[in-house]
Amino acid sequence: MAETALVPRPATDRPIPESAALNSEMGLSEARLNEVARSESGLPESGLSESGLHQTGLSESGLPEAGLSEERPSKMRLSRVRFVLVEPSLSANMGAVARAMKTMGLTQLVLVRPQQAIDAEALARAAGADDLLAQAMVCDSLTEALSGCRLVIGSSARARSLAWPEVDPAGCAAQLLQESVQGEVALLLGRERSGLTNDELSHCHFLTRIATNPDYSSLNIAAAAQVFAYELRRTALQWQAEAQIPARAPGRNPALELSRAERDETDETDERADLATADEMAGFYGHLEQTLAQIGFADPAQSGTLRLRLRRLFNRARPDRTELNILRGILSAAAGRKRPDRFRR
Repeated sequence: MAETALVPRPATDRPIPESAALNSEMGLSEARLNEVARSESGLPESGLSESGLHQTGLSESGLPEAGLSEERPSKMRLSRVRFVLVEPSLSANMGAVARAMKTMGLTQLVLVRPQQAIDAEALARAAGADDLLAQAMVCDSLTEALSGCRLVIGSSARARSLAWPEVDPAGCAAQLLQESVQGEVALLLGRERSGLTNDELSHCHFLTRIATNPDYSSLNIAAAAQVFAYELRRTALQWQAEAQIPARAPGRNPALELSRAERDETDETDERADLATADEMAGFYGHLEQTLAQIGFADPAQSGTLRLRLRRLFNRARPDRTELNILRGILSAAAGRKRPDRFRR
C-alpha cells in the first residue's frame, strides 16, 4: 500500500484534523466530504419505534429520559478515548468500527498502517459515521498512534506465555474513563487474523479479554469494538447519574456518601497527574535496551523475553515524568556519559 500522509496531533485534546488532505489520500470523494460536512453527528437509527424507545426508557439520543444529557463529564471523558486499530486488513471493518464508536459517542479513531484505503465499502459499513473516517488519524507506527496517552489497554483474544495484568471489558471501561480525567487514553485492537504481537502488547498497561464461547471464540473486530464502546458509554452515563445524587444523605455516614462528582475532584488533584505518556515510555525503553547492550548486560538478539519483562515492570510502576528523567539519568551514567569526578568540590 502506498505511504499514507500522517496527520499531526497536538498534545492537548483531539483537534479537527486536516481532513481534506487525509481523505484525498484515503479515497473519499469531494462530494461525499461535503455531504459529511453538512450533516450533523447524531446517532444512526436504532431500529426502535417511538413506542419502543419509550418502553425501554431511552430518548432518541440513546440517553435515559430522566433529564440526563450527555454534557460534561461523560462527553469529555469519551472524547479522550482513542480506538487504535493496528494494521486493519479490510476497509469494511474500519467502517464498521467507526459505526460502533459513533453509536456510543466515541470520536477518536486511529489507524496504524491500514492495509486498504477507505473506500465505498468502508463508507457503506460506516452507515452515517463517515465523519469519524474522514477525521481518523493514520500513523506509520504504534508509538505515534499512542503519543500523549497516559493509559493504554490492549485487547487480546488469547492467553500469553508472559502474564500481563488483565481487566474485563467493564473494568477496561472504568480504567479508561477514570484516567481520561487527566488526559488521553487508548484501547488497542489488533489485526483481524492474528491480533496483537507480544511487542505491541508491551505498550499496554493492561490487557482485556471478552468472555466468548470457548468452543467458538472468533469475534469480528467491529463486534469487539462495539462491546468495548458500549461498556464505555454505559459506565460514563452511570457515573454521570451518580454525580447528580446529593453528596450526603441525612442520617448516613458522610464518609460513604461521596458522589462521583466529588470523586472526580479528587481525581483531578491526583499527585500522579503527570504520568509519563506512551511515547515518552517508548523513548525510555529504547534508551534502556541500548544501555543494557552497551554495558554488556543483554544481547539484543537474544533478550526478547527480558525486554518484555522489563516493560511489564515499568508499565506496572507507571513512573511520572520526573521519575522517568531520573531513570534516564541513571542509564546515561551507567553507559559512561557521566563521570564520577563531577561531584568533587
